[in-house]
Amino acid sequence: DPHGCLPRNGDSDLCGGGYNSVMTAYFKRPDWAYVHFNGQEGTLPPTYPTQGPSYAFPWAGQVTLRSGYDVGSTWVWFDVGPYGSSGHAHRDKLQLVLHARGAMLLADSGRFAYSGTDLSATLHVEYGRNTTAHNTLTFDGCDQLPLPALATGPVPPSTLAFTPAADTAVGNMTYYDGLGGALVHTRGL
Repeated sequence: DPHGCLPRNGDSDLCGGGYNSVMTAYFKRPDWAYVHFNGQEGTLPPTYPTQGPSYAFPWAGQVTLRSGYDVGSTWVWFDVGPYGSSGHAHRDKLQLVLHARGAMLLADSGRFAYSGTDLSATLHVEYGRNTTAHNTLTFDGCDQLPLPALATGPVPPSTLAFTPAADTAVGNMTYYDGLGGALVHTRGL
């Protein structure tokens, strides 16, 4: 994000990790340093497969939409992927985290320290993993189901478009716990 942190979603702590200068050097990725330090170090990331600073990780189903690399840039992290395979995931498909002009405007309210104790541990287990804790929607009070559990393919290219004029991403969620009838929740940015 514009503060040099990994997306603060799920169990991620505030800038508690992620960027590592040793790994950046080992993998010969000066573009990681560029993103982490808002263009003050490293080299500009390649634009492939995008036409600008936005980027998609199609197998994970995670998208970052950004206006640039400076601290005042607009930056959105958007989850359009599957639930996850480890049982550690949260029911937060189609959630987003938003930074604009140097401030976090939409934070993931389901973010708790993974190794927290007392109230933090209770909130993590009983609240943080559920849809109601995240910047996405429930329907008729029903949380998302932990499906699909595994990615069977990358996010379809037709759902992502990064151009010099505009960046877009669209995702769908259809699995809700106890919901009577069928529903397709579509969210696009």
